[in-house]
This record gives sequence, structure tokens and C-alpha cells, in this order.
Amino acid sequence: MRIQLIIITATILYSKTRLHFWNSIYDPKSTLSNWENAVPVCNFTGVTCDNRHHPVSQSDLHRFGLVGKISPFISNLTGLRVLNLFQNYFFGTIPPQLSSLRHVRTLILDGNNLTGPVPDSFALLNNLTLFFVQRNYLTLQIPAEIGDCPNLWSLNLYNNQFTGQLPASLTNTSLYNLDVGYNLLYGELPSDLIAKLLELGFLY
Repeated sequence: MRIQLIIITATILYSKTRLHFWNSIYDPKSTLSNWENAVPVCNFTGVTCDNRHHPVSQSDLHRFGLVGKISPFISNLTGLRVLNLFQNYFFGTIPPQLSSLRHVRTLILDGNNLTGPVPDSFALLNNLTLFFVQRNYLTLQIPAEIGDCPNLWSLNLYNNQFTGQLPASLTNTSLYNLDVGYNLLYGELPSDLIAKLLELGFLY
């Protein structure tokens, strides 16, 4: 009975999330035409579920031609591990509510038209491993709080409008790949960056 209740609750939650996400975007290719209440969430295009109570574990919508803002209601998908919105036409800011996705490991937002800062609250994403936001229009400084993501392995901020210096807190991560090229950064590399990031293999 408890499992059935969990499934029913999850279904209602996913339906509401779908509705809010759908209302926030334009889908010119009708790629998400099967995102309807009559269709099980796990059969939605671009959605993958795991086998435990059918929570959504992946949402891969890359190159779907979607236009609009990233809905903060995605944060309701608390079991999400992968969110890939690569090369669409999303604009506006990155919703700070995404910091509720505590299980997310891969967050790919590159190749869109996003503006504003990276939310400080992303420090709560302890499982974040890959964070790609290259080729957007993100601004302000790279938040020092990004150093609170100990499992961060690849960080790509290439071709944005970030200012200031690289935060010294990056040494608290597990970075292997760091790309900050084509921004408005200045100053020297933090002295500990190379010394402490022993696994760092690529730095741009």
C-alpha cells in the first residue's frame, strides 16, 4: 500500500512539473508531443526512469530546439541525476531552485542564451560531477561556493562573460577538467590551484 501511495504521489508531482515545464517553453519541432497526461512519465521523450518507484533519473532534451525559460519546477524531480539541455534556445537566468536536485551528477546547460550569474546555492549540489554552461551569456563572478561541490570533476565555463578572478575554493573540488577561456577574468591563477588539484589534467 505504501509503495502504491508513493507511485501515485510521484505521478501527481510529475504531472504538475510537466504542466509547468510545458507552459514555460515553445516546442517548434513538436519533439515533446507525447508529453501528455495519458502517457506514463517514463515514456516521455527524453525521460529515463530507474526501476525503484519509477522516479525520473534522467532528462535528456539536447538539441530539441526548445525555446523559453528553464522552469524552476524541474526541482520537483528530486531523483534526477542527469539534466541535459544542451544546444536549445533557453534564455533568462538559471533557476536557483535547481539546487534542490541533491542527487544530480550531470548538469549540462551549454549552448543556450542564459544570462545572469551561476546561483550561489549550487553549493548544495554535493554530488555534482559535470557542470557545463559554456557558450551562454552568464555574468558576474564565478561563485566561490562552487568549491563546496567536492565531487566536481569537470567544469566548463568557456565563452561567457564572467568577471573577476578564479575562486581559490576550486581547490576543494576534484577537478580534472577546467575550462574558463573566453571570459572577462583577470589576475593570476590561485597559487594552490595546480599544487592541490593533483588530478587536474586540462586547464584552459
